[in-house]
Amino acid sequence: FKQVYVSHLDGSEKLQVTQDPTIHLFPSWTRDGQSILYTTYGYRDRGPGIYQFHLFSGKQNRIFSSRGLHSGGKWSPDGNYIAVTLEREGNTDIYLLDRQGKADRLTHGGGINVSPAWSPDGKQLVFVSNRSGSPQLYLLDLSTRKPRRLTYSGSYNTSPDWSPKGDRIAYTGRVGGRFNILSISAQGGEPQMLTSNAGDNEDPSWSPDGRYILFTSNRKGRYQIHMMQASGENQQRLTASGGDDTNPAWSPRIE
Repeated sequence: FKQVYVSHLDGSEKLQVTQDPTIHLFPSWTRDGQSILYTTYGYRDRGPGIYQFHLFSGKQNRIFSSRGLHSGGKWSPDGNYIAVTLEREGNTDIYLLDRQGKADRLTHGGGINVSPAWSPDGKQLVFVSNRSGSPQLYLLDLSTRKPRRLTYSGSYNTSPDWSPKGDRIAYTGRVGGRFNILSISAQGGEPQMLTSNAGDNEDPSWSPDGRYILFTSNRKGRYQIHMMQASGENQQRLTASGGDDTNPAWSPRIE
């Protein structure tokens, strides 16, 4: 089983959010920091879908459910839409869900399209597609709905996260047989490799001020949550649990 937890940055005061003995993945925060979206594969009368957990009331509700793959729900900056990956009629694509649960398909370019992440202004999405033959990052302008390829180096790039300033995108890339964290300008260009340690380094998540990045690494054995400066300096481990800690998501900064 995989469960969703919330903790302080140093790993203390850990709160278990999900309880059902099943798999829960891809947590993400609402902008007000009061709720968490996550994907579950379902348990008993709760079917698979995207769920929302309200931290203060402890209540959870199903946002969306359908047959096939669905994962990676993330609220838009204005809180009106959720970007999500859905599989319909054998096609895996990026959709927008409105507050009534209506799904609007965004990608039509063939291949598998997954892992959407919002730009800070809500005007673009970055996502992963293998339409060129290998998983690469693409940008989608929501006004024109035309995708533009962002990464050209590396044979496997995934898990993008847009910086709060909107200037860079961090992602996981396979380099020399290992997965590492890289960042690239949102305009394109040559990526910068941020990790080069033993093991695999994956799932980057920017801090609200853009100064730090959370990520997972198995450099010491099991996957644990780590943190580094946005430049890749001062990498440190934050968790030391007996299991695998993955998919970190930094809470928003509440003024």
